[in-house]
Amino acid sequence: MNDNICQPMSLIQHIEFIEEKIFKYTNLRSGQLEVIKSYIGERKDTLVVIKTGGGKSFCYAASAILFDGLTIVISPLKSLIQNQVNHFIQLGIPCGSLLTLSKGTIEYESKLFDEIALGFTHLLYVTPEKTIA
Repeated sequence: MNDNICQPMSLIQHIEFIEEKIFKYTNLRSGQLEVIKSYIGERKDTLVVIKTGGGKSFCYAASAILFDGLTIVISPLKSLIQNQVNHFIQLGIPCGSLLTLSKGTIEYESKLFDEIALGFTHLLYVTPEKTIA
């Protein structure tokens, strides 16, 4: 009997699969594996501080794909949030954002909260000053 048949993938294999197949990356950047292992493997709330362009977005997205719940990213950069949400949606990663002074706020937020409650949205970007009425 072949022991390689139907063996579950390890967390690292899942991360590498996401890296290669979804994001088309060839290797992880410094700190990315540790961040994802902390959040997914050890189930810890994880604060990620990596320089601009250092690969934080991959950490959020990979975690959201692997986590059976909601990953919340708090960022003050509204234009970056919108770019990330659009990019992730194009990659097939269900996500949304709650920004201050958003147009169509009530209708959009209601739909977004419904999607979160139903388990459709796994990645949520929020600006620090956003309050929910």
